Amino acid sequence: MAVIDAGAQVTANQLRVAAQDDTVIWAVSGGINKSESASVGLGNALIEVATDTQARIGSNQAGADAVNLLASNVDVGARTDGRVESIAVAGAITTQAAPEKPKEPKPKKDPADQGFFDKLGGKLSTLGTALKYTLLGDAQAPQTAPKFGLGVSGSSAINLVAMNTSAAVSNANITLEDGSLAVTAVNNTDIGAFSGAAALTRANAQSSRGSAAIAGALALNDLANTTEATLHNARVTDATRVDVMALSGGEQLSVALGLAVNASADQSKAASAAGSVSVSTARNAVRATVDDSTITGQAHRTDVDVLAYDRTTLGTGGGALLGGGRGGVGAAVTYSDIGNTATAIVDNTAITGAGDVQVQALTASLIGAGGAMVAATGSGNNVTLGGAFVFNDIGNVVQASIRNGSRIDASNVAVRAADTARINGLDAVIDQHDGAGGASGYDYSGAGAGNTDTDGASIVAVAGNVQAGGNNVGASMLFNTIGNRFMAEIDQSTVTADASVDVVAHSGATIFGYAAGVGVGTGQFSGGGSVVINDIGNTITARIGGDQTTISAGALQVAASDASHISAAAGQINASLGTGAVGAAVSVNEIGNTVEASVTDAALYIGGANTIRADNTSWIDTLAASAGGAPSFAINGSAATATIANTTTAQLVNATAVGDTQQLSVLATDSALIRSLSGSATGSGSAAFGAAATVNQIDSVTSAGIH
Repeated sequence: MAVIDAGAQVTANQLRVAAQDDTVIWAVSGGINKSESASVGLGNALIEVATDTQARIGSNQAGADAVNLLASNVDVGARTDGRVESIAVAGAITTQAAPEKPKEPKPKKDPADQGFFDKLGGKLSTLGTALKYTLLGDAQAPQTAPKFGLGVSGSSAINLVAMNTSAAVSNANITLEDGSLAVTAVNNTDIGAFSGAAALTRANAQSSRGSAAIAGALALNDLANTTEATLHNARVTDATRVDVMALSGGEQLSVALGLAVNASADQSKAASAAGSVSVSTARNAVRATVDDSTITGQAHRTDVDVLAYDRTTLGTGGGALLGGGRGGVGAAVTYSDIGNTATAIVDNTAITGAGDVQVQALTASLIGAGGAMVAATGSGNNVTLGGAFVFNDIGNVVQASIRNGSRIDASNVAVRAADTARINGLDAVIDQHDGAGGASGYDYSGAGAGNTDTDGASIVAVAGNVQAGGNNVGASMLFNTIGNRFMAEIDQSTVTADASVDVVAHSGATIFGYAAGVGVGTGQFSGGGSVVINDIGNTITARIGGDQTTISAGALQVAASDASHISAAAGQINASLGTGAVGAAVSVNEIGNTVEASVTDAALYIGGANTIRADNTSWIDTLAASAGGAPSFAINGSAATATIANTTTAQLVNATAVGDTQQLSVLATDSALIRSLSGSATGSGSAAFGAAATVNQIDSVTSAGIH
């Protein structure tokens, strides 16, 4: 904590108040056990982090004395950097030697041919053995042969992180001699959870009546960080620039792998199970706030920037590998969830004599996720069940607002709440302690696959299942949702701009989701299904409202827009060398955004060209295909559905437009495109059935009006 407390009187040329936390924590755990009958291996790593980093001038306590500062430049900065890594590994090995081939017994001498010393040696040997067991006990007695073989391993790597980073100026009078004020909070911490578990069972003893190999791995990251920059109850004069910025970055990785192999001699009494669970969740708050303050600029030369920028990146992966056994079960489950808030607020504040005033809340949320299940067993009546299940969700709240009696006098005023591609200048501030590395080298947006459309929230996810041998049933399932809320507003405030006033809300969401499954049965049956479900449902609002709101500007733009894209594919192949095969592939996709631009109950003193505009652009590309064959019967089906149901509204309601208005446009547009394909191929020596269906629907509502 770095503080200039209440009542301080400071005169300086350059004043810097800085607090920095560099957190580096590693936790590594491992356990490997080996036995002939039963072995258990465990590895568990847990990290819990709670930090509070503060840089502050003044106090926000009621009745506290004000701080008085005279300086050329004032910089208040709080920063959290570091790395948190948990690694857990576990192994269990159960192995029994195969029965040795009996040795040929040495021919015994006929008692009639034994001499005195032969008979004496035999008696002494028998007596010595009995004496050894009597003196040394059971430890030297012949061991009981193992009745079973069991290997169990489990690992977990868990990170629970709550980092608070705050930069604040409160209850202060700041006079800047042609200088700048910067209040900046930055969080840039990389989090990693890596977990692996393996079990190997090889029960080859003749006495073994059964065997099993079981492995499970868990990797979990849970983040709840707060990054906040605040200018509260402050009076700032003669500044050339005022920046209040909260920036959040970092990369979070969660990877788990479970491996179980049963290589016992008697596969008819062998079982195996493998699983992995990978979880990444983020519930971060990024806030930049100016409230109850006064900023007096220099003849429209003072730029004011209130900015909240959230760059959250999650990478989540899981895998399960299964081998051997008459019965086997395997699953890989991954779950990723981003539910952050990013807010930039000017509340009950007067800004006069300013140049450019920008109030911006920006997000760049990316998820890269994958799950894979692989199983291989011998031929015959072996049965395996396997699946890969991937769940992803982004649901941010993003708000930029001038509100509650604020008064702004500037050359240009911009209020913006938006999805965005990564911004190099801001990323450089976030990553400045990362050296040459900087941003992640992983491709979370699909750019490496040719995706050039991403300018905001992005999910790239893959689920795969492969099974071979015996009888098998598998599933690959993928669920992706994006449901962000964007609000850019001027509410109950007075804004005067010589040039322009822009209130802009924008969302750009992209989902790339692919699921595939392959099953080959050497027994009687192989069945599988691949399912992809994608949904985008954003709410984007740009508004000027309130009967106390007055806008005076050379030009006015109120614009809300969304550009959403889904690319999806589901594929399934099943073949059986015995009796039958069944396969299905399903892709379900929906976009349903609500976009609204409005001016309500406001007085407008505007000239030139003015626009109230709402735009919706959506497109879906989807494919579903299945194929299979078997000697007796084969059934295959595929279905691809795509639905676009947007609501787009632009309106001027109970507003008064006064002045030399040359043009006022109220526009609403919607553009929708669907490209879909489904197909199936089936072959059988006796009976075959195949079907494919494609259903597309566009049902949008678009309206523009003056009421």
